Amino acid sequence: MTLFRPLLAITLAFAGCMSDSEHGGGAGPAAPSALTASALSGGAHLTWSDNSDDETEFMVMRMEDGVDADYVVIATVPFDSTSYHDAPLTAGASYMFQVMAMNDDGESESNAITFDAP
Repeated sequence: MTLFRPLLAITLAFAGCMSDSEHGGGAGPAAPSALTASALSGGAHLTWSDNSDDETEFMVMRMEDGVDADYVVIATVPFDSTSYHDAPLTAGASYMFQVMAMNDDGESESNAITFDAP
């Protein structure tokens, strides 16, 4: 039994090293809010409220709804941004978008919305 205790201690120590900022939230900036998407020029025009005064950028992610896939980073936009236009999108497809504020301390929780491309 004593052979497993060092391994368990290493596993627990490693797990303790992972911060909340590696999983969203934690020490990062305040999350954006009021994420909306509207149809514009064959794509989705995203807008949000910037609730942080210490972000360095925003990360915009997209996933096609109903497709077995993960979110993909489609853009990073500068600090104080409150919009992004994603085009072209496939007509009739549903997409899920997330926007997170980022800084050197981590990332915010994500704000998410579903958009049905016309």
